[in-house]
Amino acid sequence: MKYALNLNPKSNGVSGLPVCGITTDGSNNTFLTLTYNKVITASDLTYAVEVSGDLQTWNSGGSFTAPVGNPTNNADGITQTVVVQDMMPMNGATQRFICLKVTKP
Repeated sequence: MKYALNLNPKSNGVSGLPVCGITTDGSNNTFLTLTYNKVITASDLTYAVEVSGDLQTWNSGGSFTAPVGNPTNNADGITQTVVVQDMMPMNGATQRFICLKVTKP
């Protein structure tokens, strides 16, 4: 995971890890978001944001998540910041969870 996020493998800490947030649309629906740094040239990795309502079943892809804007290249020239939103609102008592899954194809 540290390779996928361009973090120092010999350092401890949470700096640089994905960050969960909340966004609200024009109808006052709230949605989970996940912001993470992706290595631009990491063609050997697949990044997928997954969402769940129960921590048992995880889903990803266009029916479940959507990018928020376009990725932004960072000043380091190595990474870009990506923001992804859950497509299911978490209004009322709905519980939602979001995470980043990185795999090697």
